[in-house]
This record gives sequence, structure tokens and C-alpha cells, in this order.
Amino acid sequence: MSKPSDLTSQALQGYKREEVHYAYSSASWYAYHLGVFLRNSGMPAPRAVGMSRGYSVRCDGAIFKHLGKSNGAELFSVADEMPQPKAADLDIFSQNH
Repeated sequence: MSKPSDLTSQALQGYKREEVHYAYSSASWYAYHLGVFLRNSGMPAPRAVGMSRGYSVRCDGAIFKHLGKSNGAELFSVADEMPQPKAADLDIFSQNH
């Protein structure tokens, strides 16, 4: 079974605290619990969510790493900002044509 690439709806379910259950450690489970974490942390609702490598989830330009559970809540930390393309990389077609 392949993992879904767009996990925004699952993250929004967690953000809205909807009662759904996903298989433990599935991509949907991580996205759902990231949504809960974002809400509990006072962060805005997720707009674009997908899995990254390992136990990390991409969300709105940042990568959140799953740290485990504490006091009944799943914890995440911002692992890294996603690299932004440089202007020179975006101008590749004008250089070749």
C-alpha cells in the first residue's frame, strides 16, 4: 500500500479535533497528530501537508520531526525550513533560450 502524498485533509482533521483513527505510525496518523500539535501550539491551520523522510512531516514550507509522546500528546519540532529555490535556478529557461 502506498502512502498518500497530500495529507492536508488528515492534518485538518487533527487541527479541528475530529474523531478519526488512523493506523499507528501511518502517514495519515502523523499528519493527523501534526494537526493536533499545531492547534495546541496556537499555530495556524495547515494548508499543504505531506510526508518527508523518516518520521518527519512537511507542512507549509517547514519540516516537522515527530519526537514522541509526552503527557498524552504527540510532540513535534521544526526540524528545518524547506530550501527555497534561488533566483538563478528559476531563471534556467531564459539562460538556455
